[in-house]
Amino acid sequence: ATWLAAVYFLAYVGIETAISGWTVPFMLRYRHASPYLASMCSSGFWSAMALGRFTLGVVTDTIGVVRATVGYFLVTITFQVTFALVPGNTSSVVLMSLIGFFMGPMFASGIVMVTRLLPSELHIATVSFGASAGQIGAALFPFGIGAFIQSVGIRIFPFSIVVLSCLAFLSWLPFLSQHSMVISGSCIDEGESDPALARTMGNGSLPP
Repeated sequence: ATWLAAVYFLAYVGIETAISGWTVPFMLRYRHASPYLASMCSSGFWSAMALGRFTLGVVTDTIGVVRATVGYFLVTITFQVTFALVPGNTSSVVLMSLIGFFMGPMFASGIVMVTRLLPSELHIATVSFGASAGQIGAALFPFGIGAFIQSVGIRIFPFSIVVLSCLAFLSWLPFLSQHSMVISGSCIDEGESDPALARTMGNGSLPP
């Protein structure tokens, strides 16, 4: 779980920083937006991210952090593809804000999974390690995208974000199996601690 968290934080924070760093140059140089609209893309992304972290917590608590984050990834990738294909400047501001909104809870989701999968004595060390991995991603991803843009052109920026987000989504999927194993183990432990429940689970009937 420690390495899963590190890979996830590296990918997520790297994407977050790459979007923030390259959106304004992309809007100015490729979509020829005004400086005002280009800066609005970045401001809208961060503002909506803060709003998403405040408001989507209720949704996450209702349907569960694992399933909710899967949904956030799918919606985010859909908006990223739309941003890459739809060239309008005003629509770009709206789409970038929606991307930030649904990316908002993703960092907190990683921390929640760490606290659920690992014993309490490992929480601080694992979160610190994951945060450090995130900072490495924040340094590597914008640099990597910049090197790619240097050789291919800045038009490739939104598509590179889609690819990286898909990789981040894949890094989240192992949490599904890890979480299921924890739930199964909890059910077994509860059954073993309650002899009546253990007997009824063994013969397939419900407890009285």
